Amino acid sequence: TFALAKGKMERQKTAIKLNYVREYNIGLITSILYDAPLSCLEMSKRIGISDVGVRKIVKQLEQQGMLKVARENTSPRKKGNQHIRYTIDADYGIFLIVDFTHLSDRFVVFDYAGNRLLEQGFVIPYLDVTDDDIRRLIAEIKAALAAAGLENKKLLNVHLSVPGQIDEKSRCFTISHRFKNYENDYSGSFFKLFEDAFGAPVSAKNNVAYMALGEAEHGFSSKYGAAIYIFVGYGVAATVLYKGQVVTGWRGYAGEIGGSKFGRDSTLSLNCSVMRLIIKCADYLETQDFDGLMKAYRTNETVRGIILGSADVLAMFISMFANLIGADVVMLGGESLEYGEDYLGRVKDYVRSHTIAKAEVYPSGLADAAVRGALAEAKKQVVADYNEKRRSETNL
Repeated sequence: TFALAKGKMERQKTAIKLNYVREYNIGLITSILYDAPLSCLEMSKRIGISDVGVRKIVKQLEQQGMLKVARENTSPRKKGNQHIRYTIDADYGIFLIVDFTHLSDRFVVFDYAGNRLLEQGFVIPYLDVTDDDIRRLIAEIKAALAAAGLENKKLLNVHLSVPGQIDEKSRCFTISHRFKNYENDYSGSFFKLFEDAFGAPVSAKNNVAYMALGEAEHGFSSKYGAAIYIFVGYGVAATVLYKGQVVTGWRGYAGEIGGSKFGRDSTLSLNCSVMRLIIKCADYLETQDFDGLMKAYRTNETVRGIILGSADVLAMFISMFANLIGADVVMLGGESLEYGEDYLGRVKDYVRSHTIAKAEVYPSGLADAAVRGALAEAKKQVVADYNEKRRSETNL
C-alpha cells in the first residue's frame, strides 16, 4: 500500500512539473506569434521544443479562439504542416488600458492582436481624485466604446497605470498624491469601481514601472542584465529592470524615490521635480505651471541656472543608484526631457564619469511607454488566466 501511494505521489509530481513546462511553452508560443505568423515547425525551431508538442498547444489555443490560421504557404515543402501558419486572433477580445500619468491622461483600447482601436484623452483632478471623478471617467469610457462599436466585444482585462505605490496583496494604495483618498483603503474600492463597471479582471501597476516595461518591449535593455528607468516630471520615481523584468520587493513595493508615506519628500524630489521647481522659481514665472517654467527657462538666467543645477543633483542620484546595482544603462523620462540637451548632457557626462560601469543615459523614446508596458502585461495576463483555468479543470 505504501509503495502504491508513493508511486501515485511521484506521478502527480511529474504531472505538475510537465504542466508548468507546458504553461511556460504556451507563453513562448503566444509571444512569438505576436511578431509574425509562423508554422508549427517554425515555432518548434524558434523556441526549441518538439514539433508535436507545438502542434498540441496550437490546436488547444485555436479551439479556445486565441489563435487562427493565418495563411497557406504555397511552397511545396509540406513537412510538419509547414504550409499552415498561425497567428493571434484579433477577434478573441479587447484590452482596456487607462493611463493616469499627469499631462498624459488617456484610455486606450487594443484588440487581442495588439492593434490600437480607440484612444481618447480625459481630464480628472491632479490631486485627491474621488469616487465621483472615477465614475465620470468610467461613463466617458463606456460612451467612447459604444461610439466605436466596441461595447459588445469581450473585454479580456483592464490595466490601470497609476502614479504611486500599490500593495499587491491588499490592492491598497500605500502612497499616492493623486489617489490620496484611496490610501489605506483596504476595501479595494478604487478597483471595484472598474470591476463592477466592466465585469473584467482589473490590474494596476505604478506608471513608471509600466513605462520601463514599455521601453523594454522596444529594445531598452542592459547587456549585464540591470537597467534603470527614472522619471522626472511633476513627481519623481524609478524602476529597476533585471533582464527585462521589474524588480520589486515587499508586496510589490519598489521605485519610490521621490515622496514618502510619512510625509517627507526626498532631496531628489525637493530639487528636481517640476512641482518643486515651479515653487522655487515662482517669483520669475508668468504662470505657475510647466509652461510658465519652460518660458522662464528659455528667457531668464536665474531660472535657467536653478534648473541646470537640478540636473547636477539628478546626476548624482542616478550615479548612486547605478553603482548600487551595477547598472550600465539608464533611461530618463518625464517632463525634464523638455529642458533639452544642455540639461540632459550634464546628466550624461556626470553619470558616465562617476559610475563603475560607465553607465550611459538615454532619453525615453516612446511618448506612450506606459500604455505599451501595460499592453504587454495585459497580453501575458490572458495566457496566465488561460493556464489557471486549465489547471483548475485538470486539478493540477
